[in-house]
Amino acid sequence: MTLHHRPAQEPDFGALLNFLRAAAQAAPGAGHLHPGDLTWWLRQNTSVQLRQSVEVFLDLDGHIRGFVFRDPVTWAAVQAAPDLSAADLEALLV
Repeated sequence: MTLHHRPAQEPDFGALLNFLRAAAQAAPGAGHLHPGDLTWWLRQNTSVQLRQSVEVFLDLDGHIRGFVFRDPVTWAAVQAAPDLSAADLEALLV
């Protein structure tokens, strides 16, 4: 599978929450962010901006297959679909 990526946009927010719910259901022990945590970070914390903090990785059909949530200077949280290939996972990490 080939992924492309772009900065997240406001219309992506609901899809990101749905992605996290589906990923947690498919792989309960994988350590995905809780949707409520992402909501807090992006809706309650005024210092974090969606477009600057989230890079969305999409398949050719436009479905979210993963995203990187980050503060570029200090930390990053990679969130990937449980069935993502090793090559595509590497794309999220680079």
